[in-house]
Amino acid sequence: MTRFRFAVVLFVLVLGSSVIAQDGWVSLFDGKTLNGWTTIGGVKWSVVDGAMSAEPASQKIEPTGASKQTWPQGFLRSVGSYGDFELTAEFYSEEDTNSGLFIRCATPTNPGSLGSCYEINISDPHATTPTGGIVGVHSTLPYRVKSAGKWSRFDVLADGTHLVVKVNGETLTDVNDDKFREGALGLQAGGPTGSGPIKFRNIRIRPLRVTK
Repeated sequence: MTRFRFAVVLFVLVLGSSVIAQDGWVSLFDGKTLNGWTTIGGVKWSVVDGAMSAEPASQKIEPTGASKQTWPQGFLRSVGSYGDFELTAEFYSEEDTNSGLFIRCATPTNPGSLGSCYEINISDPHATTPTGGIVGVHSTLPYRVKSAGKWSRFDVLADGTHLVVKVNGETLTDVNDDKFREGALGLQAGGPTGSGPIKFRNIRIRPLRVTK
């Protein structure tokens, strides 16, 4: 068995019911349920028309935490953990959406949090890190991609310290960073800069090598 095929077998064992294609891509969402993901935070997620969906603006929350947070926010965290991989995911957002795709999320010290991760932002008008940038690592500014109001696609490469993010085929981030090397995936709904709707579908991942 080749090293790559061994990596694929490990992914299938971790993901259980996930579907694997002949080319090594593994589906992380069956289009019907939230199996393989855990909910974090007060925002309710559901599956609507074959997409993981959340509408934070329609969900009122009580002020929480020392800062008395008043905006709705929640996450989905993958059961599986991933190191070096290629990933694709389609997302639908609006101009007032505050969301993100998180990769290599460490085990959280607080069960109610997502953990430390790389956050690939989804927020076209974000002041510092618009859609396609990695928060705290790389901003696309002064350029802003127009992803809101339609289905858009992430193509992500995480290969050691090399991180690449494409939106609709356009490379917006190509950097090296060594803060996080392995962990879960995360999906965000809502935040301080917006409570607009967010949807995800066709989430697939392909391992590059076995992680230790």
